[in-house]
Amino acid sequence: MFTPLSEQLAAVLKRLTGRGVLSESDAATCSRRMSVSPQDFLVALKQMQAMGPMKQVLGLLPGVNAKALQAIPADDKRLKPSRRSCCR
Repeated sequence: MFTPLSEQLAAVLKRLTGRGVLSESDAATCSRRMSVSPQDFLVALKQMQAMGPMKQVLGLLPGVNAKALQAIPADDKRLKPSRRSCCR
């Protein structure tokens, strides 16, 4: 089952505050900074698509093995978002 990133982040922040590693106010600040709306995600995805094919963009990241990346099947057409499906 898929757990949304926001729920995963909330669980991590709760554990850190429970152990005294992070204060409640710092956890709240971190949570606000890490939230991403569907519109934000759509803008970021469009910016990445403007940079070129996804394999090429991912190959620019440090630590990514370019040869291993070529073996992964990727179809850029599947990444074309529909505004009505994610941004209501």
